Amino acid sequence: MLACDGPIRASDAFTHLVRIVHAADFYLPSGHHWGWDPFWFQGYVPFALYPHLHYVTLAVSSKIFGIAPVDLFNWATVISLFLPPLLAGLLAYRSHGPVVATLTVVWIGSVNSAYGAGLRGLFGYGLFSQQFGLIVFTLFAYELLMARRERRAAMWLGVAGLVHLHAAIVSGLLWGGLGLLRLIFEPARREWLPAWCKATAMALLLMAPTVVGLVVARHQIGPSTFFNTSSVLQTLLRGNLVAPWPMVLAVVGAAVAGLAWGSAPVISRAVAPDTADGASACAFVRPPAGLRENIHIALAVVLGLAVAVLGVIEVRIGVHLIDRVLRGVMFLRSLPCTFIWLAMLGAIGWASFDIKTKSAVVAFTLLGTVIGWSHEYGALLRLRCDTIVSETQTARSTYPELLDWIDEDRDEAKTYTMLLVTPHPRKVFGRALQRLTLRLRQPVLGGHGVELTSVRNLVLANRSASKDCGYIKRELKRSAVGYVMGASPAARQHFGECLEASPDWENRWWWVFKTGHDWTSFAPRIERFSHDATWTRLEWDLLPASASRKLHLPMAHTAPWSASADGKPVALEKAPGGLMRLIVPAGSEQLRLIYVGYPGEWISVAVSVLALAWFLLSGRGGARGPTSASGGARGLISASGGASSVSRTRNAHEDGAPGAASDKAEA
Repeated sequence: MLACDGPIRASDAFTHLVRIVHAADFYLPSGHHWGWDPFWFQGYVPFALYPHLHYVTLAVSSKIFGIAPVDLFNWATVISLFLPPLLAGLLAYRSHGPVVATLTVVWIGSVNSAYGAGLRGLFGYGLFSQQFGLIVFTLFAYELLMARRERRAAMWLGVAGLVHLHAAIVSGLLWGGLGLLRLIFEPARREWLPAWCKATAMALLLMAPTVVGLVVARHQIGPSTFFNTSSVLQTLLRGNLVAPWPMVLAVVGAAVAGLAWGSAPVISRAVAPDTADGASACAFVRPPAGLRENIHIALAVVLGLAVAVLGVIEVRIGVHLIDRVLRGVMFLRSLPCTFIWLAMLGAIGWASFDIKTKSAVVAFTLLGTVIGWSHEYGALLRLRCDTIVSETQTARSTYPELLDWIDEDRDEAKTYTMLLVTPHPRKVFGRALQRLTLRLRQPVLGGHGVELTSVRNLVLANRSASKDCGYIKRELKRSAVGYVMGASPAARQHFGECLEASPDWENRWWWVFKTGHDWTSFAPRIERFSHDATWTRLEWDLLPASASRKLHLPMAHTAPWSASADGKPVALEKAPGGLMRLIVPAGSEQLRLIYVGYPGEWISVAVSVLALAWFLLSGRGGARGPTSASGGARGLISASGGASSVSRTRNAHEDGAPGAASDKAEA
């Protein structure tokens, strides 16, 4: 795959690559990291609503090291596949020893969800951003469950908000849910509540760019992704939801077994009281006496949320906001995170299992590994460039011929809107749109991700066959569509009838109609259109008119712009269909639009950097924070109603109590 021409051959991979390229070429150079994207539905600010720490990091790295964005993207994709299990295994080895580390690697490495993780998620559906969110969630879960360091867990909670909303919401629910349960059952609230509230506030400040973006650009939010849930059980058994089913049984069985024997001593590495960096001590200690009860509560919270959300999906509640968040964000995208959470709970209790339980868990783990390979083999083929040529791959390979023809035919001095019509051959659309967007660099109608935005100007792309010819001709002109392209025979026939012409170019798979429209022909008395390199300063030269007139611009009204006619401000408003419109005063000779950007985009970045500095610096110099296993405030997964055994051992030793010697002997 790393030697292939273009990004990985996955459905959504092109979406993430385009965002990296546009971050490097448009958003950051414009001075707006919430930059306007003229190539996405004719106007959209994706980074205002989409966490983009990893996108910006890759974009900046591409510029600094001179690596092509597509190569950097492919490397990052492969690395992100192996990071969660290896990282979790390394951390588990450091805190719990080699056996638990091996289990952690195998279990988390088997997360294979078509809707968010592993080979299927990455190389089947191209869920690049979801995989990075899973990496951050793995670190969050480790700090909260295995290391029991609340401050560090809060830091990763904040980072999750900068990478992926699904991971951030699941992490936030776990963090808040466990904190609420502790508030109810923990009698010594004064010891931990202030530190927990402070860590929560700093986590919110760390994710400030995402929080502020969601607030100021909330009008852009559209319905979220919908998944068919009519056959959940069958889909789960086929391994499409999360991991092969034997691996699910192994993980859930280990977690449930941890409830049965959770009160028994579990050998785990303790964190030395006098180490500021959390290095493992050589001594082994007894875990908190209430570990069994707290793990039971944690597991009940996770499973209860899953059942509740599934019920919400099935009954399809009518409350729009709740429906959007729960149906689109919580359901399928939370399953990989839930699997990792349960895997860590099961790994923690491994040392206390009897031989029968261990044998059963190992048997299902091995069976899940074998069955999982059959699902993963097809995804692994995407790593190769010399896969068997199919009809869709042939269609994909001929698409550059269409772009070559458009590139030669178009006038480089003009700007055209490109319309890519659906339906299309499956798995061809992603590569086609990526090439169209990155090569021609013209505004595009048609693309993946429309469910994330309120922009609704894609009727021509998605439902053209249901519209009459009068509507199609009118909308082609209003949107300044210069070229209509597609691969559907039905769409070809319909557009041919409406335009009363045959395709200007076609091969066996693709066809294209040339309409004659551009960004100067959508309205009368327009001479010329120009824009700067980042598409944040747009200008139209006009022929003076004797009276004021209403002008519909071929771009979506989704971002803060300022408009002026001959230097005098004019008001912008949203027209039906989501496009911009304004009133041009009589006698105007020039119309200018300048992208203003949303308030708080750079202030929120500064706040996030300061919050990260607080997390990093406050953990040094011996200050352990609210999760310190060495005493003081206890972690969320701690004994209800009393200090942890580590704390009791340390305090007894400091007070000279005889209990210290007995506890040490037991360990």
